[in-house]
Amino acid sequence: MAAAPERKVLEEISEDFLCCTICLEQFKSPKILPCLHTFCEQCLGTLVEKTGSQSCPECRQQYQLPLGGVPEIKDHFFMSNLIEIFKQRLQSMQGTEIRCAGCQENTATHKCVECKHYICNNCVKAHRNLPITQTHQLMTIGEYETAKSTNPVTLQAVEYCSLHRKNEIEFYCETCQSSAAEKKGR
Repeated sequence: MAAAPERKVLEEISEDFLCCTICLEQFKSPKILPCLHTFCEQCLGTLVEKTGSQSCPECRQQYQLPLGGVPEIKDHFFMSNLIEIFKQRLQSMQGTEIRCAGCQENTATHKCVECKHYICNNCVKAHRNLPITQTHQLMTIGEYETAKSTNPVTLQAVEYCSLHRKNEIEFYCETCQSSAAEKKGR
């Protein structure tokens, strides 16, 4: 039942909504500022590096840069998911196969539950070997589609402690003695 309103909303979204106002291209690793404006991670990084400014390029509201710099600014997961849905919709309309988000050359065979990206067999190997993504849950596209329709709870991304990257946060991180709610508020 929810599919019809969802489809209607997706039809109303223009590609411009999914574009960074700095580079004027579709968001890559979108980051959301406290003022709720969104920019590419690389664009924000370049802006901070060149100007030293910690104010939103849209509204000029000042923000505090996290200790880890621009990569630690909150990811805009909603925008990332919307871009992925938009790409899938375009591909289905064009009748083409899904391309790998990693190499952008090969046909995708898997989907990462955490990143929400489709990747090919070659990039799966790299994804499993990179320290930052080796804990991610990878599924074949068939497994993913089955899980999406039968048990969508299994497709929720796992959240890790920001200080202890290998500790999965359920309710509490034993190592730094803080809750998931405290982590989200940082």
